[in-house]
Amino acid sequence: MINKTPSPFKIIFADYFCFLCTIFSILIGAVVGYEKLFDATQTEANPETWYFILLSAGGAAGTCMVLLVCRIRLIRAVFERGANVRGKCESIKNNKRRGLSLNSRVTFSYVYQGRSYKKRRYVLSSENISSGKYVQIVVDPNKPKQAFLRDIFL
Repeated sequence: MINKTPSPFKIIFADYFCFLCTIFSILIGAVVGYEKLFDATQTEANPETWYFILLSAGGAAGTCMVLLVCRIRLIRAVFERGANVRGKCESIKNNKRRGLSLNSRVTFSYVYQGRSYKKRRYVLSSENISSGKYVQIVVDPNKPKQAFLRDIFL
């Protein structure tokens, strides 16, 4: 069976973890870029301290990028080889701060090969689904605990 696979762009703007990794990488990269562009190590601060901060920032940005690429590859692999099953959206909890919706925690359940599973996923938007409704879920046949809501990514 050939499944549709979400684009990396769609994954970044659907999966909360991928979005955070992207934002952190961009922000940390901007700090490092600012230092390189304006040579901030020539300030009154100790240059060794700046080098340590920049090295740490570069390591953090690199780690975020590695995690982002691994997560995107994981999600795409599940969509490529996964099995489509029908599941139920148990609950949606919108996390808000100062009136702004930050993310949603979606809890869903499904049955695959006679076993019941229940998962929670943090997503940026839960517009395409509603609590108590049936949804399409893509399940990794090798690891049935690994599942994603199809309607959010496609």
